Amino acid sequence: MPFQGKLVQQLRERENWPQSDLAKLLGITPQQISNYELGKASPKIHVLDQFYDVAKKKGHYDLHFYEPPILNMRKI
Repeated sequence: MPFQGKLVQQLRERENWPQSDLAKLLGITPQQISNYELGKASPKIHVLDQFYDVAKKKGHYDLHFYEPPILNMRKI
C-alpha cells in the first residue's frame, strides 16, 4: 500500500503546525516531514505508529496514511 504523504500535510495544517513542530512531536527532522509530504519517502513503522497516535490524540480519526490496495475483481 502506498503511503499517503498528503495526509501528513493535512494533519499538520489542521493543527496549524509548521513542519518543525510535528517533527519535534515525532522525534524526527523537519526534512523527513517534508519528504513524507512530497512522497519522496515513507516512514518506518515506528514513525507511522507515532503519526497515528498524534492524529488520534487530536481527534483526527479520519486520516488513513496508507491507501488500501485496489483489488482486481476481474474473473480469470
